[in-house]
Amino acid sequence: PDKVEWSKQQFARVIAGEEVRSRVSIPRPDGSIAEMDASSVRVEWAGRRYLFALIRDVTDEVRHERELAEAKGFLEAVQENAQDAMFLFDDLGHYLFLNPRAAAMMRRSREQLAGRTWRELSPPHLLESREAHWKRLLAGETLHVRERMHRPDGSVIDVDVASNRVAWGGKSFVFSIVRDVSDQVRQAAELASANDAVRQSRERVVRQQAALVAVTHSEAFPAGD
Repeated sequence: PDKVEWSKQQFARVIAGEEVRSRVSIPRPDGSIAEMDASSVRVEWAGRRYLFALIRDVTDEVRHERELAEAKGFLEAVQENAQDAMFLFDDLGHYLFLNPRAAAMMRRSREQLAGRTWRELSPPHLLESREAHWKRLLAGETLHVRERMHRPDGSVIDVDVASNRVAWGGKSFVFSIVRDVSDQVRQAAELASANDAVRQSRERVVRQQAALVAVTHSEAFPAGD
């Protein structure tokens, strides 16, 4: 009943000579809904006018489109809210995508990176090693490396980078996930420093004990006795 007025309007447009294309939802006896694409035109024959309609069931297509849209929305939500930085490059190294975490980690906006390559932002002393990594990635190798990220304000952070090549539509891309491990590196350095201090302290105690033993021995057994 809620489609009666709409149907009348569509019918009037067709009778007036317009070709009308529409998508309609039709209830089925089992309670499910069928999605139909309809194309209607006016046909004249023997002095009379007729309405010719071509109807195609697109229920499965509509369901797939809806599922794809939901999956895309979910992936976008994951990328936008991920705690790790995500980067997508073309095969020449241009930045194509980075999520908010990546922009915050680099302390650069997405607009600042548009059209630029990773080479432009790499310190000169790291270009050679990174170029070698890039060639290995384009050859199909998956890489896990630890690097230092240099930021515009002069700060440097330690990061773990996992990258691999992605083929899509006949083209090659590189996808990277980057995690800030500065705290872990700092804690590891502090632990190593503490362990080194303990080792030095133990060595000092051993030397003192050895010296004390030597002094005690010399007093107990004076030279010439």
